Amino acid sequence: AYYNLEYVREVFIARDLEFSLNQTLSILGADLKSTKTDNPLFPTKGYNLAFLMEDANFIPFFFSKLNGNNFNDAVFYKLLASTAFYFPVNNIKTAVLGLKFKVGNIQSYHGEQYKIPSTRRFYVGGSNSIRGWKTRGLNPSYIVVNSADTSKSFFVEGGKFLLESSIEYRYKFFEDFGTTLFFDFGNSWDNAKVFRYDEISAAVGIGFRYYTAIAPFRIDFGFKAYDPTDKRTIFRKPFWSQLEFHFGIGEAF
Repeated sequence: AYYNLEYVREVFIARDLEFSLNQTLSILGADLKSTKTDNPLFPTKGYNLAFLMEDANFIPFFFSKLNGNNFNDAVFYKLLASTAFYFPVNNIKTAVLGLKFKVGNIQSYHGEQYKIPSTRRFYVGGSNSIRGWKTRGLNPSYIVVNSADTSKSFFVEGGKFLLESSIEYRYKFFEDFGTTLFFDFGNSWDNAKVFRYDEISAAVGIGFRYYTAIAPFRIDFGFKAYDPTDKRTIFRKPFWSQLEFHFGIGEAF
């Protein structure tokens, strides 16, 4: 289910309910990256690979078993893989086609799934994601009700399964300036089993770049091409209501 986050905050404050769980995490992880591109600021060929692995709360869970104690928090793993490929469109390498693909999964193997903290979950939307939405503008959310004491109910947001991709055409002119056309699509779900094709969000847009010796500065204008929250396309809504713009340093991928 998708909730308006600000509305839910108001309801929880008004009813004196808990908004989130307070937890301390013990995390073991590795973040592996490989870059094989010809230019770090304006790559025209090559690829990037990244793979993140995390295991949370295994150490306190292990020692609780040795001591014969109960461990009530979630013990879970998180996997996130992303890749990007770049292909020159012309011989002078001022036009480039970029492709990005990202997939992630979080799964608990002890404890309740809803106890996985929101800080470790997946969110979609923003300048490096689906650019037709604000940062974290797309994510599953739900209310967990304590049947014994409803005042102890709390709000959970963020997905445990992520699928995201982008196609971007980049053109550089006057040495320091550039423009781009992009198509972003994807979303996050509570888990892989509830994945649905009609819940994949899509955005189209245009961006402008200023390339410096340090990094490119960019502004992107993204439009909601398809909104999974109401199953409507850009042609069925007021045009300007679909617009989001983002400032960023560095390319989107």
